[in-house]
Amino acid sequence: MNREIGKEWKVYHLTQPYFFAHHHFHLRKIHKLRSTGINAQLLALVPKKLYLSNEKQYREAEREGLTKIIVLPSERLYFIYLICYLLMNIVRGNKVLVHVLRSSTWPIIFLRHIPFIKNKMRLVQEFEGDSISEINYSKSFDPSYIENKPFIQKLKKIKLSAILKKEVCQVREADGIVLMSNEHVALWQSRLNKQLSTLILPTLPEPKGIVLDENERDSVRDNLDVKNNLVIVYVGNIVSPWQRRDDMCEFISDLRIKIPNIKFLALVRKDDIPLMKHSICKYGINDVAIVKSVPHSEVYKYLSAADLALFLRHDHTMNNIVTSGKLGEYLCAGLPVITTGNNAEVLNDFIKRNTAGVFINEDLGLTLNFINELRGFKNIKMADREKIRNKFIEEFASEDNCFEFYPEFIRNIMIGERK
Repeated sequence: MNREIGKEWKVYHLTQPYFFAHHHFHLRKIHKLRSTGINAQLLALVPKKLYLSNEKQYREAEREGLTKIIVLPSERLYFIYLICYLLMNIVRGNKVLVHVLRSSTWPIIFLRHIPFIKNKMRLVQEFEGDSISEINYSKSFDPSYIENKPFIQKLKKIKLSAILKKEVCQVREADGIVLMSNEHVALWQSRLNKQLSTLILPTLPEPKGIVLDENERDSVRDNLDVKNNLVIVYVGNIVSPWQRRDDMCEFISDLRIKIPNIKFLALVRKDDIPLMKHSICKYGINDVAIVKSVPHSEVYKYLSAADLALFLRHDHTMNNIVTSGKLGEYLCAGLPVITTGNNAEVLNDFIKRNTAGVFINEDLGLTLNFINELRGFKNIKMADREKIRNKFIEEFASEDNCFEFYPEFIRNIMIGERK
C-alpha cells in the first residue's frame, strides 16, 4: 500500500460521547490506520456533565494520544462545536475524512455542501445494526407495540418513515459505508437499488478480556455445586423482546425433562435479577436455575465454567444481518452455543465448520437429533474448547484478518471522486 497517499489527510473516527463499551474496537481501527501511515484519531464530543462524572476514564482514554475529547458546555452545542473543529483542520491545510459511528452526521453533511470545503472532506457512515428493521421487529414481537392504540401505531409509522428517509439521506451523502455483514450490504443496496462502496466490519469481542481458564472453571463449578451438571449459561440484558427471556426459561423447563442433570446459569444486571427470577418462577425451573450479577471482569470465569451458551433469536431481518457481539463473546471463550441460527450466515458457517454448537428450530422444539447432539457436548474437552476459541480469534477477532482491508478502503475514498 502506498503510504504517500493520504499524508495530507486527517482521519477522525467520530463516536458517541460515552464510548467505553466499544473503545477497544474503535482503537483497533485507529491502530490499523496508523500502522499504514494514516494520521488517524478517535474523536468524541462529550457534554461537560458527562465528562466530569467519568473524568478519570476520559483522561485515561486521551493519554496515548489516540483519542481526542472535546468537552461541550451543553450537548446542544454539538453541531456548532464539531463544525468549528473540522473547519480549523481545513484552515490549517488538512483534508479531513470523518468516519461516523453512533453520532450525528449532519454537521459533516452541512460542511460538504460549502463550495470551498466540499473537495476537502470525505464521509464514511457506519451502521451497527439496522434501526428500520428494529422498529419493524417491534411490530411483530414486542407486546407493548402490538397493544398500542391505532393512533399511537400511526405515529410510530410516521417515525419509521422519517428514520428511513434520514438514513437513506446519510447513505446517499456518504463516500463509503461500513456495515456488519453481506446480508447488511444486500439490505442497503436493495433499498437504494444501486451498488454501494462498502466495507464489512463485524461486531467483535475483545479477546484479551475473555480467557478460557480451567482453574477458574473448576473453582466456579465447585462454588456453585454444579460439578456433575451440564451447565447452560446466558449472559446479558433481558429486558428487550429479542432476548426472548420467557422463551429461554420455557426451553429450559422442557429440556430438563429430557436431560435431568442440567443447570441454567443466568448472568444479568443487578437491576434485572427480579425480572429474571419472575420468569424462572413462571416456568417452574427454580431448582435448576442460578441467577447472578457479576462484574464484567469476572464474566470469563463463568463462561469457562459453563458447558454451553444459550443464544435464541427470532427469524427476522433485524437479527439476520448482524454479527452479535454476545455470540462472538461466547465463541471467543470456546463455548459451544445452542442457537436458532438467526444471525449473519458467516457465524453459522463458523459454528458448523468447527462443531461449535447445536442449531434448534425457531419454535425451540426438542427433536431427538437435537437432544443427541446436545448430550455430545457434556464431555467436551478443554483442548477442544481452546481450538474453537483460537479459530474464532483467527477468523473474527484478529486485527490482521478483520481490519485487513480497512486502510485500503479509507485510502480509496481519499483519492476517489467526492460524491
